[in-house]
Amino acid sequence: MAQYFVGDIQGCYQPLMRLLDHVNFDPAVDILYPVGDLVARGDDSLAVAKLMLSLGQQAQPVLGNHDLHLMAIHSGLRHAKKNDKLAKLLESEIIDSYVNWLREQPLVKHIDDIVMVHAGWYPGWHLDTLLKRSKKASKKLQSKEYVSWLSCMYGNEPSEYHTGLDDIDMFRFTINACTRMRYLKPDLSLDLTAKMPTDDAPDHLKPWYNFQTLHMKNYHILFGHWASLLGVTGIDNVIALDTGCVWGNNMTMLEWQSKTYYAVK
Repeated sequence: MAQYFVGDIQGCYQPLMRLLDHVNFDPAVDILYPVGDLVARGDDSLAVAKLMLSLGQQAQPVLGNHDLHLMAIHSGLRHAKKNDKLAKLLESEIIDSYVNWLREQPLVKHIDDIVMVHAGWYPGWHLDTLLKRSKKASKKLQSKEYVSWLSCMYGNEPSEYHTGLDDIDMFRFTINACTRMRYLKPDLSLDLTAKMPTDDAPDHLKPWYNFQTLHMKNYHILFGHWASLLGVTGIDNVIALDTGCVWGNNMTMLEWQSKTYYAVK
C-alpha cells in the first residue's frame, strides 16, 4: 500500500490523472490524500468529482475553502462565479451525491506523525485542540442543520481565538483557521486579507508556520491553499503541496513512504 498526498487539484483532472498514471496508482491498495480544494477554477471539476466518488475509501481528502463554497452554492446560499467553472458539476446528476460525500470529509486528518489540513495548523492550538475543534465543526456540517451552519462560516471575524467564543464564532474561527489561514499577527490573530508572497508581506505579518511550537515540530504538517509558496516553506516538517497547477504551474504529489515528490505541468 502506498500513500499519495496531492496538492490542490481545483478541477485540473488531466494533470491529476497523469500523476496517478505515472506512479501506477492502484485503487485496490493505494490511498490518495488530497489536501483540499478538489474542484473549482480548473477545466473539469465534474471529472474530478466522479473520480473521487469512484475511489470510495481510497480517496481521503480534507476540506478546503473551495469545497465548502461549493457546498454553500449547492445549498442556495451563494452563487457560483463564472471563473469557478462549476456549471457542469452543479448541473450534473452526481452533484447531490458528491456534496453529501464532501460533507463526510474532515477538516483535519491525523495519521501517525502526519497532520494534514488545507490551510494549516493554527499554532495557538495543541493537536488535541485542533482535532477537537475541527471535529466539532465537521459534525455541524454533517448535521441536519448544515445549511444554517454553512451560512455562518463567511466573514473574517473573530480574528482572535479564545475559549470564550460562542458556538457560531468558534465554528467560523475553526473554518477560517483550517481552510483560509495564511498570515498571522504576533498575537496569533488571523489576517485573512493578506495573500501576497512571503517576500512582499509587511513586517508585522508572518506565515502561520513561523509561529509553530515545539509540540508542532513533532509532526509532519502537510497543507495546500497557498500556491504562491510554490512548495517552499524553509521548514523541514512543514510541507506545502499546492504548487499552483490551476495557475499554469505544477501539480505536486508526495509518496509518503519513500518521501518521493512527483510533479506535472
